[in-house]
Amino acid sequence: MLKIHYSLESDSLTGIEDISAPKELSIQVRNLVLKTKKGKTVARGEMLAEHPSKFGGAYHASASGKVAKVDYHRMTIKCDGGEEQVQPVDVLSMAPGKPMLRALQNLGINVAPLSKTEILIINGLNPEPGVSVAEQLLKDEKDTLETGLSIAKMLCGPERTVLAVADGANYTLNGSEIKKVKPKYPKSLDALVVKAVTGKEFPSNAKVINVMDLYDLGRVAETGLPVTETIMTIGGRNFRVPLGTPISHILDSLEMVVTSGDTVVLGGPFRVKPSTASMRV
Repeated sequence: MLKIHYSLESDSLTGIEDISAPKELSIQVRNLVLKTKKGKTVARGEMLAEHPSKFGGAYHASASGKVAKVDYHRMTIKCDGGEEQVQPVDVLSMAPGKPMLRALQNLGINVAPLSKTEILIINGLNPEPGVSVAEQLLKDEKDTLETGLSIAKMLCGPERTVLAVADGANYTLNGSEIKKVKPKYPKSLDALVVKAVTGKEFPSNAKVINVMDLYDLGRVAETGLPVTETIMTIGGRNFRVPLGTPISHILDSLEMVVTSGDTVVLGGPFRVKPSTASMRV
C-alpha cells in the first residue's frame, strides 16, 4: 500500500521580504465591534474594531488613510501614504495581570493562551506543507520570539516551558526545553504537539502557543505598537504583508500572473476552507 508523506520541512529559507502598503485596504469586520466610521481619517495603528470575545485581539489600520466604505462584512480604507501613527504603549513596564492582558488585547493579541498553567508549549513546527513561516521566524527572529516568550512566561507562570521543533532542526529559545517532533503533517497540529510533549492531546495543565503568535507578542512588546502585519509564505518565499492587503496587490508586487481558471488559495493546502478562503480568477 502506497504511503504518502506530507513533509513540513523547507528547502529554502531566504529571509523575510517586505510587501509595501497598497493604495487601498480591505478589512473583514463581520461580527466585530466597530470603533470607527465612514469618512474618518485614521492613523497607522489606530484601532478599527474590537473582537466580541473576552480574549480576542483588536484590529488596527496597517496604513494611514480615510475610511471610504463600511458595511456588515468589510471596511475599505483609501491609503494616503502618510507617516502618522499611534503612540506606542510601554508593555514591558507593566506588571503581569489584567492591565497587561487588556493592553495586549488592545494591541491585537489573542490572550486566550496567556493564563496560568504548569506547562507552556511553543509549537515551532511549520503548520502545513508549503508553509515555512515558523521555521523562518525561529531562524531569523529569535530575539523577538524570546521577548514574546518572556511576556508569556510572566503571564502563565509555567513550571516547564517546552519548544517543539522538527526532528533534525537546531532551533532553541532561552529557558525552554526542546522536544523533537517528526516533521510530517498532521503532527504540527496543536493537539498532536501537546500529545508529543505530555502524552495527552488535551491535558488540563498545559497551554500551547504557536511561533507565529509568539512573534506577534514579541513585536508588540518591543515596539509598543499594535499588530498591523502578518508573515505569509507565497511561492516558497516568506513576506511581511500589511493586514488588509488585497490579493491583487500581492500578485502585482510579486509579478505573479494569474489567468482565467486559476485558483488563488488563502491559507495552507490542508486546512483551507474552499468556500470562504479561495478565489477563482
